[in-house]
Order: sequence, then structure tokens, then C-alpha cells
Amino acid sequence: EMNVGSSLVASAIEEACGTSRSRIREMYNSLGDL
Repeated sequence: EMNVGSSLVASAIEEACGTSRSRIREMYNSLGDL
């Protein structure tokens, strides 16, 4: 489950990689720790 800290990391990944939050969530669910 993604928490507040993970949400900040997801925002950074989203901005740095130009991917969507939903895609990051899919990758997190399938791969685990990003």
C-alpha cells in the first residue's frame, strides 16, 4: 500500500520520468518497491 512518503516519491517519479500516476501505481503493484 502506498502511503504519504510513497506518494511523494511517486510524484517525483512522475515528474522525472514523465509517466502517469496510474502507471506508477501499476508498476508498484506488479514489481513491488520502486
